[in-house]
Amino acid sequence: MAVGDRTQFGGTAYDRLRILTNCRSLAMVGLSANPYHPSAFAAIYLAANGYKIIPVNPSHAGKSILGERVYGRVDEIDQPVDIVDVFRPSAEAPEIARQSIQIKAKVLWLQLGVISEEGAKIVMLSERQSGAVIQDCVGVSRAQAVWDFTTGDARRFHDRLGLAIDAVEQFRQQDIATDFVVLLHAHATQFAARTLSGTKFTEPETPDFSAAHELMQRFAALGGRIEVCGIAMERCAIAVDNIIDCVTIERNVFVNSVALQNRGYAYIPIT
Repeated sequence: MAVGDRTQFGGTAYDRLRILTNCRSLAMVGLSANPYHPSAFAAIYLAANGYKIIPVNPSHAGKSILGERVYGRVDEIDQPVDIVDVFRPSAEAPEIARQSIQIKAKVLWLQLGVISEEGAKIVMLSERQSGAVIQDCVGVSRAQAVWDFTTGDARRFHDRLGLAIDAVEQFRQQDIATDFVVLLHAHATQFAARTLSGTKFTEPETPDFSAAHELMQRFAALGGRIEVCGIAMERCAIAVDNIIDCVTIERNVFVNSVALQNRGYAYIPIT
């Protein structure tokens, strides 16, 4: 969206930049405890960039998400809130708007797909709030995550990689680009091999990883990157020419993992 373009409820790209520059605390209504959910990616990204995240989720009230105390309702929050960020159905937006006014939040931010003219009017007509209503994806136009596989369990590998693919497809439906990186090391190194014959993983009956390889190729076709640890390959006696085509060999994937996390990538260990 160009700088001068306006959203349905007003506000240009410059307005959104100004808000995200001046506001540092966000109450995320509907923040999921599921690390594969789009709201979790947004929260991790924002937290990595210095924003204070305040989870609001009645199903987890009193517990913690991303190390932060979870509130059941917006009007129960007992600390300053700049932005109330809504990841809930549109029908719930008016009540959330009323609660955001009660706690004197500066901005009501409706995520893409959350549309509520009533909620917008409640905020814009209130004398107790700045009147800023934004409909956009706060802070995240690109979902970034590191999926760190060390498990040697084929079923678990297949299940978790399937979740990564599902996440990519969900983000695409919301017009959010993804940059997902799968790292394979330790016992998971075996999934990158065409055959385990002659490797450390050789068993009386060589397992069939064709289903796993098919899933990896599908992940790569969606734009995902798969990297296998070169050091682990050497330790497991897996030759370079024994690696399937959709996998890239990196000398030390641990170094890559740390670098990506420092750039705000969500970290998802699969052990």
